[in-house]
Amino acid sequence: MNPFDFTTVIDRSNTGSWKYEAFAPDVLPVWVADMDFRSPPCILEALHRAVDHGIFGYSTARKELTTLILERLATRHHWQVKAEDLVFLPGLVTALNLATRLLPEGAEVLIPTPAYPPFLTCAPHQHKTAIHVPMSCDGKSWTLDFDALQAAVTPKTALLILCNPHNPTGRSFTQVELLKIAHFVEKNNLLLVSDEIHCDIMLSPSATHHSIAAICPEIAARTITLLSPSKTFNLAGIGCAFAVIENADLRKRFTPPNDDLVPHVSQPGYVAMEAAYRHGEPWRQALIKQLRDNCRMVEETVKACPSLSMIPPEATYLAWIDCRALGLDDPAAHMLQHKLAVGSGKYFGADGFIRINFACPPVTLKEALNRLTASIK
Repeated sequence: MNPFDFTTVIDRSNTGSWKYEAFAPDVLPVWVADMDFRSPPCILEALHRAVDHGIFGYSTARKELTTLILERLATRHHWQVKAEDLVFLPGLVTALNLATRLLPEGAEVLIPTPAYPPFLTCAPHQHKTAIHVPMSCDGKSWTLDFDALQAAVTPKTALLILCNPHNPTGRSFTQVELLKIAHFVEKNNLLLVSDEIHCDIMLSPSATHHSIAAICPEIAARTITLLSPSKTFNLAGIGCAFAVIENADLRKRFTPPNDDLVPHVSQPGYVAMEAAYRHGEPWRQALIKQLRDNCRMVEETVKACPSLSMIPPEATYLAWIDCRALGLDDPAAHMLQHKLAVGSGKYFGADGFIRINFACPPVTLKEALNRLTASIK
């Protein structure tokens, strides 16, 4: 029996929710990656205590939180790092831009596509060039195309951005794949950013998350690893994340130079992060069970629609669905006409696909899938 509630539909209207207020009230949104589940009770209780204290000044990470993170990296990632290797941040999109900002003028950034949209925009935001390199798909799995990546390398190529587990495809890269990535990065003298924000949402029992800097110590000196409890514990709006950078010089150049550029992590952010990592494991386990059930609902619906296909995600709570057989210029726009808001593949660098967030109560997901089916009939 699940001791946590993942079935109650919570009214998010009039709460300033970007997910819901981006569309008309009669549209069901399953587009952006925040969950329709309340955060764990342990986090809510910790935040209530912080509110009762009543002072929200500038904050820093407590030593207890730093120790907790180091222990978590050691036990869950088999990765021994030092306290000074951590850089706390208000979010990982900030980190993507800080990393790209390090590059010399005219530098190029390799981005396997499809990709989380801020991957595609961070380079131009920092006046660098984004090079999109399509991933390979054999109908059973999404993989990096190393021949295409190597062909894209020029003397200006300076950075590879990796997402593992991968958003939006849900791939969890194997140790063999990660070692191959490490060799590619080393061979081409690249900086590596590894966004591992979904690492605690593993759906496939046969998949295991591996941090590339942990299994490939030879490239740890050129790697910025990005982590956060935000996706796992539904804290995206509270702003709490961190980077692990073992190279002291790289860390110094990456660390925000002043308070005018990047804001501090908020006190509630630190409180929520510590509560999540200290007490949130039972809730996380229950969440994974619910997400597996939800994912099966999506798979069954897609299988029943000959014009749709998907490869079940090994991780994340996101379904990446191939709609190209529909012959629509913009499947997401078509589905919006049927009161369903999905993520449009064009924003991920892959026209003809949609992304669905299935982290919601089963009754909500069932209605979303009914609308999906109705839109293509």
